[in-house]
Amino acid sequence: MGLLSARHRPLTISLLAATALISYANLSVSAGLPSIGDDLGDVALLPWVITVELLAAAIAVLGIGPIVDTRGVRSVFRIAMIAFIAASIGCALAPTMELLVLARIGQGIAAGGVLGSAVSTIGLAYEESIRPRAYAAISAVWGVMGIGGPAVAAVLISAFGWRSLFLVSVPVGAIATAIGWNHLPGPRAENE
Repeated sequence: MGLLSARHRPLTISLLAATALISYANLSVSAGLPSIGDDLGDVALLPWVITVELLAAAIAVLGIGPIVDTRGVRSVFRIAMIAFIAASIGCALAPTMELLVLARIGQGIAAGGVLGSAVSTIGLAYEESIRPRAYAAISAVWGVMGIGGPAVAAVLISAFGWRSLFLVSVPVGAIATAIGWNHLPGPRAENE
């Protein structure tokens, strides 16, 4: 069995795509800050566009464990991905810097839920022999997005404006959610 074996392929693709999306949202927004500031003004709040997402994600990922234990990773993943997509739309449509910062808080909370459910899924859904490769794959996505994400963001901003930074999350998030919808483990009772 491998990460891309027929049994694990949908799950692996979903987790990697979701992780790429979360890391992109985390690492690439800095490329759009000048355009965001020019459009929305209130540049004193500009650093918070990045900071609140990081803080909210850190708090959420720390607190998600008990929810995963009760509801199961499938439910948490579904809700967190839908919330992340909705928050991304909120970011893209934000008419003021204050509303963008609020939407980024929502994005961060959802990102923490996605990350917590992804890490938990690896422990529940993969055989012990391939778990290290699954964790390594998730980590590698962060590295790839750290290099490629800002470049993608720069192209999007140049072609479509800063709001596209957030709108790109909608189709990618929808695909990751659809692929993983029934492939993540359900509540413990369903797995036993």
